[in-house]
Amino acid sequence: MYNGERLQRNFQDAFWLKVEMDKNHLFVKIADNFNWDKVLGELKKFYCSNNGRSTISTRLKVGLLIAKHLKKWSDVEVTEQLRENLYLQYLCDISPEDATRGVINESSLTYFSP
Repeated sequence: MYNGERLQRNFQDAFWLKVEMDKNHLFVKIADNFNWDKVLGELKKFYCSNNGRSTISTRLKVGLLIAKHLKKWSDVEVTEQLRENLYLQYLCDISPEDATRGVINESSLTYFSP
């Protein structure tokens, strides 16, 4: 079910984290220049708004798939990287707390992949 609300905290919610992200890092460039509104708006059509359990953040899943294919990581590797890599967390717009909590399982990407 897609309800349009954030269930996870985003990267900026980590108020205690005062890290200067390298603007030349690949994931930062993608995150800052990608048309998230358009892509997420298009993907929203495939989710029911009034039935089923709430979905994991679509931005999180799209960000993980981008990183997975760019870095040639497996589903397991990309979810492990999400827990460890601040730049990937920035790309996926997820707080480090939520990323380390394991908000997404590698099997979730299998059903989302193109």
